[in-house]
Amino acid sequence: MPKKTIKRDLAEQNAARTTNRFNRHVETFRKLLGDYECDHPNWREEALMWLIKYSLRGLRHCIESGSESKITWDSPFVELRYPIDWNWKSWRKGKTNGIYIQTGTFTDANTKTKSLATATLAKMLVKHLSVLTLQEFTNKVGFEKRGSSFTPILASDISKWLTTIKSKRKRLQAMKGLYHPFSMGAARVNIDTNRLKPNAPVRKSVVKELYEATALIDRPPLTWNATVDGHSLKISLIFQIHQLVVDIDQRSAHFPITVGLHILPDNTLKGKAFLQALEEPWSNPKHWNESERELFWKQLFKGLHQLYESLAPSPTREIAEAVVSVTAKIKVASKDNDLDATGSAISKMLNAFKKTGQVIEWDCETSPVVAAVRKLPWSKISDQDFERLLFNLVSHTRGYENPEWLTHTNAPDKGRDISVMRIVRDPLLGTRQLRVVIQCKHKKGVGIAEVIQLREQMALWEQPRVDELIIATSGRFSGDSVQWIEKHNQSNNALRISMWPDSHLERILSERPNLLSEFFH
Repeated sequence: MPKKTIKRDLAEQNAARTTNRFNRHVETFRKLLGDYECDHPNWREEALMWLIKYSLRGLRHCIESGSESKITWDSPFVELRYPIDWNWKSWRKGKTNGIYIQTGTFTDANTKTKSLATATLAKMLVKHLSVLTLQEFTNKVGFEKRGSSFTPILASDISKWLTTIKSKRKRLQAMKGLYHPFSMGAARVNIDTNRLKPNAPVRKSVVKELYEATALIDRPPLTWNATVDGHSLKISLIFQIHQLVVDIDQRSAHFPITVGLHILPDNTLKGKAFLQALEEPWSNPKHWNESERELFWKQLFKGLHQLYESLAPSPTREIAEAVVSVTAKIKVASKDNDLDATGSAISKMLNAFKKTGQVIEWDCETSPVVAAVRKLPWSKISDQDFERLLFNLVSHTRGYENPEWLTHTNAPDKGRDISVMRIVRDPLLGTRQLRVVIQCKHKKGVGIAEVIQLREQMALWEQPRVDELIIATSGRFSGDSVQWIEKHNQSNNALRISMWPDSHLERILSERPNLLSEFFH
């Protein structure tokens, strides 16, 4: 065999081995990411703490090193840049739909050994979760910067949603809402202080602007108490995440992050005593010695770490007596339609529980065993059958009452909503009734624009208000729509949104063979 052929074959074999190794690392990363999100339900808050810690370190460096003359203890605020790896190959000139962020790359060098690959995976995980958090807190929008010009960068789903807003004023308001920075403890205001006169009433326009700015503060500041020379200080951390900036001229991308500290004497001081305290050396770290400032930063980061630790659920203390609620599914041997055998098995279970302790409440139901969840041929049923299937599902499920059809005259797909009351029994709150609306979407995919539109439609229904919107689809939800719904459910909005994709429907229908035989015979 010629030498050239041998070399080519060896090169192809090496390339194949490298590709297989990279593919294994990609699958490992996906599993690692999924496991982390499962084990850390507050991963967004954890990532936010990482970003705050990263920003505080930058602020400390700027103040202590004196590298920035304007950043001092008299004005301890700085705007940092969190660098982003931008995929320039996928970014087309003049195209501003979509976000092209990379959170890591596997190479021969960083995966050469097992330890190197492990370190690479760990760095990629932290970077990936940090970038996801930055995107979610800034509504996944950004700016393309060319010279001094800024052009909005919008995902295609958000662009389509904005085109559905006919009013120019409302569309502008929607854009402002998308582009306002995530703020903790502060918001930007534009007030000419030279026009404010001492001891004169504040103009209504100024009051209005201050009120509107307050509404843009997403969260209160993080606060700590400190003692210096026997005097109490209150420390507030101000933090903002601004939208992504893709700088074409510099060929770089970053999230601007503003961080600052507000240090004041104890707020129990009033009037002249408070103003005098501001002039005292102990109220400003610039007058402290190096060891005192070192201790200050240690206490600050310690408080941040304690806040981070509080995100994990803490174990409850032992008690002498407990009420144990058990939710279980137990498979018992029984012949078809043998009610006596099933009843006997239930009685045995109840007696076993009675031997363990007092049975306060007993609620038991039976259903046939299904061997496995199978993929259903959704395309074989019509839109009307899909709606009727969901109506029958809630009609025969315990905890759901009074289902009824609702016709939304403005629905573009002429689909029908299902309204049903969910009965929630709580040992402390008693019995509550929640109004649930189910939107039936017999289609392959549901995007973010459609989800936002459905949420807005819920405000149009007559009283009682809608407590939960369930979007049921025979397809799947886009990644953006899933993340948008999760963020919405974490907000203070009273309406909760639940997703029923095809896999969820297939699982619950697998336990209801009567419905399967009726609609998929």
